[in-house]
Amino acid sequence: MGEPDYLLGSLIGAALLVLLLAIGSVRRVSRDRRLRVTRRGRVHAVKPPGTHLIIPLLDDALSVSVAPRQVDLWARAHGPDGEPVLVQARATLHVTDPDAFAADPDASLDAARTAVENALEACLTTHPLTDLPDETTLAHCTPRTPDIEATDLKITAVDLHHTP
Repeated sequence: MGEPDYLLGSLIGAALLVLLLAIGSVRRVSRDRRLRVTRRGRVHAVKPPGTHLIIPLLDDALSVSVAPRQVDLWARAHGPDGEPVLVQARATLHVTDPDAFAADPDASLDAARTAVENALEACLTTHPLTDLPDETTLAHCTPRTPDIEATDLKITAVDLHHTP
C-alpha cells in the first residue's frame, strides 16, 4: 500500500518538474527586441522576433532592445576668445544591424557615442560658437558605425566656463 503512493507522488513530481522546465524554456521576443542567448558565458545565438525555445540550465537568455534611443553627447570646442568650452548635444541612435548590436550592445553604444562626439568636435572646429551650426550642418557631422546610425543631432547647451 505504501509503494503505490510513493510511486504516484514521484510521477507527479517528475511531471511537474518537466512542465516547469518546458514553460521556462519558451521565450517570446517582440518586434523591437532581440534575444541574446549565451552558453557558458559566450554568445551562442541572437534570435529574431518570434517565439523561441532555449535549453534550461544550459542557456541564459537576455532580451535586448533595438529601438531607437536618445543619448547625450559632450564635445570640446573653443569660444570666440579662444577659451575652451564644453558643448552638450543630443542625438538619436538607430540600430541598423540588430543582430550585431544585440551580441554586445554596450560596446556598440560606446563606439557610436564616441564616433558622434569625435565628429561633433571636428564639426565645431570648422564653425565658431558665435555661429552655432544648424541642424542641416550637424546632419553632416553624424557618422555611421557598423551597426548604429546617429540622426537628429542637436546642440542643447554650451558651458562657457568649462576648462577641460
